[in-house]
Amino acid sequence: MIRSLLEGSARLLLSRGWLIIFGVSASLSGADLHAARTCSVVVSPMVFAGYRPATPIPVDSTGLISVTCRGNPDTGGAEFYTLRIGGGSSGNPAARYLASGTDRLEYNLYQDAAFTLVWGDGSGGSSIVVQSLPAVRAANGRVTQRGRPIRMDHTVYGRTFSNQDPRPGVYADAPLVTIEF
Repeated sequence: MIRSLLEGSARLLLSRGWLIIFGVSASLSGADLHAARTCSVVVSPMVFAGYRPATPIPVDSTGLISVTCRGNPDTGGAEFYTLRIGGGSSGNPAARYLASGTDRLEYNLYQDAAFTLVWGDGSGGSSIVVQSLPAVRAANGRVTQRGRPIRMDHTVYGRTFSNQDPRPGVYADAPLVTIEF
């Protein structure tokens, strides 16, 4: 099992119009160059627009985690990978928050559009993603993926919760995304 870590940062901007911007910038490190399979991860930004403090309406948005793997399964590489997202500043995936100094704005990240599966690291009732890699078959029926990249996209559903009254400012968090393959 090879473990590669992706550090991300979430940012939130509250201004007079209460536009919320949540973004993740990423860089991959720790890849094992001698592995039978290699994977890379790209995380797209997420934007929460139109947040209204102290109202009963949550603000929802989506982002994307793209995983691209290549390698030869005939040499013993894993045929699946696991994605986890840490708890960020709170340390708890079930109770994430964005912070601006001592002010906080609660939010969370989910695997589903119904906002029922908290995407976390498996702790505190959160769920992880285990994704199998599709096999590519040659004309002779043999499974092969030599040198061919396989890209799998995972939508991240985000929600800032309603009835909060944060002060205007720049709010940030730094959830850790981990891929194991």
